[in-house]
Amino acid sequence: MSFRSCSTPEPLGPGRYGVTFDDTWLQGPGVYGGLTAAAMYRAAQREVPDGLRLRSMSLQYLLPVAPGSATLEVDVDRTGSGSAFLVVRLRQGGAVAVHALSTFGRARTTDLDEDLVARPAAPPPDRVPAMPYVAGMMPVFTQHVEFRITDGVPFSGGPTARIATWLRFREPASDPGIAEMLGLLDAPPPAILARTAGFRPSSTVSFHVHLLREPPAPGGDGFWFSDLTSRVTSEGWSDEQIELFGPDGRAVAIGRQLVAVLR
Repeated sequence: MSFRSCSTPEPLGPGRYGVTFDDTWLQGPGVYGGLTAAAMYRAAQREVPDGLRLRSMSLQYLLPVAPGSATLEVDVDRTGSGSAFLVVRLRQGGAVAVHALSTFGRARTTDLDEDLVARPAAPPPDRVPAMPYVAGMMPVFTQHVEFRITDGVPFSGGPTARIATWLRFREPASDPGIAEMLGLLDAPPPAILARTAGFRPSSTVSFHVHLLREPPAPGGDGFWFSDLTSRVTSEGWSDEQIELFGPDGRAVAIGRQLVAVLR
């Protein structure tokens, strides 16, 4: 199933939605977080007035999400003239597996607009070899994503905790939106893994995202660029910043995640 079909929930009743994840989107024991975040966003978006766009989302991953059906519960804490605040819970087997706080807001003043986040210098994607998908050696969901890494390789024992990569879905949507942005933002491996010599299991525990602008219009080769860095790792917990740039070269989202290095 495509990313869009797997992340599109069906209404079950007021504030309740159902979604089904297939087993080709696994990351370790559970469904990868970018897909669950996209499904939770789509459910929340149906509960807010037209004209409000997702501005931030804060997710906590309590339990692995198994392939199969799950229920999304959306509570609207407040809706005003220019913003809305919602809580989304993803449940499986009666337990909350993922919890998300979402802020939606209208476009406001533009006279203070400023963008000082520049896409890092990197060779163009047509000069960087695509990473082949190797079953059993890579997360299962990466069969759906094309990576062209320009700096840092997971488990290579490199000197810095940084992974920079071109990326795109192998089955791209014709009109990528915020859900696809969330999926791509969470697709690359944690930056700390560029420093480890050999395989080390890890898991994202919390993920906070700021959506900076509307997704760019589709065009060109469809490659986005992701830059992940970790400046502090302490006692097996890595604080990581992620910057995602659209195919037009502009920053579209910034994320911050807490990654547990499990051993």
